Amino acid sequence: MARFAQSAMLKMTEVQQNLTPLLGNDVLELSLKVGLHSGPVTAGVLRGQKASHFQIFGDTVNTASRICSTSPSGQIHISTETATYLECFSGKKMSKIVMTPREDVVEAKGKGKLQTFYLSTTLPTDSSKERSSCSGSVAGSNAGAAAALVRKDEVLSKKTGGK
Repeated sequence: MARFAQSAMLKMTEVQQNLTPLLGNDVLELSLKVGLHSGPVTAGVLRGQKASHFQIFGDTVNTASRICSTSPSGQIHISTETATYLECFSGKKMSKIVMTPREDVVEAKGKGKLQTFYLSTTLPTDSSKERSSCSGSVAGSNAGAAAALVRKDEVLSKKTGGK
């Protein structure tokens, strides 16, 4: 999920650059933010009137969504659980990654205060891969993710109360 989030951020920049000549500078007002949390999830196919679709449910998904909602645009915001998971595999089963602790704690509705981290938005280049010595509980984690595509002026109006 971390690599996918990093790839999505890079693709967003690429799409903006490609569409700007065609659609104008308003395309640059779009941005992406991502929230990641690791833990158990329940998945299933929901049948609708028009079509069936795959969906994941659970506290992990809700936490990822709450982390995403507190994230600044253009960032990949991860929970402590996800940071632990990524740290365990960084440089072992996957390329080295860069995480920066958020200076303030996040107040998440129904979760209380959470220490979170920002994940580098660029893909790592180090390709060394060794065997992992992670514990089974970390090695077998599932991940929940939330992403939002927002316009910069919408974010500003939310912060300033619509002014």
